Amino acid sequence: MLYLIGLGLGDAKDITVKGLEVVRRCSRVYLEAYTSILTVGKEVLEEFYGRKLILADREEVEQEADNILKDADTSDVAFLVVGDPFGATTHSDLILRATKRGISYQVIHNASIMSAVGCCGLQRNIICGKKIQDSEFLNLHGSFYTDLRIQLPLDGVASIDFLDSFQMDFGNKAHW
Repeated sequence: MLYLIGLGLGDAKDITVKGLEVVRRCSRVYLEAYTSILTVGKEVLEEFYGRKLILADREEVEQEADNILKDADTSDVAFLVVGDPFGATTHSDLILRATKRGISYQVIHNASIMSAVGCCGLQRNIICGKKIQDSEFLNLHGSFYTDLRIQLPLDGVASIDFLDSFQMDFGNKAHW
């Protein structure tokens, strides 16, 4: 069986009890390391979970998914995702591929930035293009989702300097 397991938002202990039980019994455990920023190192997760993790970058997940799905019809394989597994369309694609191969799957959800953003007083509105400029002009607040389209360091941990390089510029005002 293929398990897609959300890790939550902040540290190794944010995984659910159910998720941790599954991780500890799987034959292979992959850590998706490109759609979200991991706030702790891979080694910290390995120590807490008691398992070695296999880093899965964009190419591995999108172009070589067969490696992840190999033997998942006869043994348990975990695919760990920062936040919730359905925070990126790539993870839905992995489920579609598993289904085509007759591989059962289970999703273990967890908190994600899409739900946690409410603690900041922001609404979950998906806006783009002209709407972003209109929102800025009207001094409105909202959320903006984008594909980073960058290769994070192998451990998936991004520094503040790295994040600062992605400031958005609307006209003459820089926003972060």
